[in-house]
Amino acid sequence: MRPQNLSYHVDVYAAVERIVLRAGCGAATVRAVATEGDLSPSTVRYYFRNQSHLLACAFSAVDDHFRHELGSHPFALGRFGRGEPPGMEDAVVVLAVHVPTRGVALERLRLLHAYRAWARHDPAMAVTVGGFDQRLLDLCRRVLLGLGLAPARAPRQARILRALLTGLADEVVTVAEPEGEYRFVPPDRLTDRGVRAILTRHLTAVRALAGVVERPAGPPVDRAG
Repeated sequence: MRPQNLSYHVDVYAAVERIVLRAGCGAATVRAVATEGDLSPSTVRYYFRNQSHLLACAFSAVDDHFRHELGSHPFALGRFGRGEPPGMEDAVVVLAVHVPTRGVALERLRLLHAYRAWARHDPAMAVTVGGFDQRLLDLCRRVLLGLGLAPARAPRQARILRALLTGLADEVVTVAEPEGEYRFVPPDRLTDRGVRAILTRHLTAVRALAGVVERPAGPPVDRAG
């Protein structure tokens, strides 16, 4: 459970993130986080039972960022199925949120990568990360259904699509410097343009194999309202 003091837990999570990006999850002990954030160790322990609890809560802050990125997107949970059906461009945009290649979003992806690795031997983190992975799978399923895939085909193709996203994300993190810069010019597939091209090709191929007929283009839809 997160602390109710918003400003306090923001400071704690910021300290956790700096340590994780610099030295990995193992270094983010309660005492180290207190020192990093110039916080009282006893107060940190009051809110967080142990390192496992602290890291699981800190991951939730990263998860919140990804949820916020979806916002009012037509594929977002709660909006899907309302109004004009979303198209290929909408699908690529919402999926690409999970494979950022630069800036602050890339740093969050590096955090996600570190937390996911830690979850392999931390049961509390495994539950939290498992929730993120399930929501990503649900998003993939909504995308495929929105693009016309038959419900019977969607579960398997959603798992394949999620694997594609996580594989691309792992590649991006592998070539990224700790500060979010690249050691070398990244291959085109690991740029924003390249990621979107891969997703477009994959979704197009899935629709073709499933015999989905392209919907005729209609007039532009103003989704801002």
